[in-house]
Amino acid sequence: MIIKTPDMGRINNKISWSGYDWLTNERWGYVHPDKPLWWYDSEQVFVDSDGYLHLKTESKINVFDEFKIKSPIAAGLVSNTKEFGYGTFEIEAKLPKGFNLWPAFWMYSWYSWPPEIDVLEGYSDNNDDFSYKKNFLNKLFKLPNKYNIQTNVHFRSDGTNNSLLGNEVTNGVILKINPVEEFIKYTCVWEPNIIQIFYDNVKVREVRDTAILDKLKGHKMNIIINNGVTSMVNIHENKSSDFIVKYFHYHK
Repeated sequence: MIIKTPDMGRINNKISWSGYDWLTNERWGYVHPDKPLWWYDSEQVFVDSDGYLHLKTESKINVFDEFKIKSPIAAGLVSNTKEFGYGTFEIEAKLPKGFNLWPAFWMYSWYSWPPEIDVLEGYSDNNDDFSYKKNFLNKLFKLPNKYNIQTNVHFRSDGTNNSLLGNEVTNGVILKINPVEEFIKYTCVWEPNIIQIFYDNVKVREVRDTAILDKLKGHKMNIIINNGVTSMVNIHENKSSDFIVKYFHYHK
């Protein structure tokens, strides 16, 4: 199926969920020109009878003439309409099952990019449950599995227009349960003097570098939760998946 999106000035689609109003696209549009493989489709977003948010993906071509883009995969995304300052941000979620998926829970400045805090970025790549393949020693000693789930902090470097990553978790995280089979809490505590990120109350990252933290001062954040696909995705396959989120909580 091929559809064609009208001009970007059309009225945003909205839903109410977890006590907040959310757009079902980015505030600035329906596709990222640098990530043309997937676009933001309100039909991939719904709330079930239990109040859980579903962010799906499917093969569905959309044409964006203004960018000369034909985007092959539709994905669910929600963008909060409220500006958030310092506080604790949390979702409880079950990651989507499938190959080359890119679900995320993140925030970026309402006024500019960067800064950005990524609480969760999952890359399923060639393992549909986001796991790294266990080596012999892992299997022999029955060690917990590592998952290709990352956190990032993007900030503007002095004197340039580039972004940097601060203390990126590059080798995955150890989880006691499979994140596509069980719900896990993903939590970020953002304060003037520290950023801490927890997965099921286990700290996976801490940032205390004032050179990084100072770049975030004075910013209000836009909260985004989305499903998505990576550049390695096979666009000829049916990319059906479901990222399920129980709730979003914020404590000032």
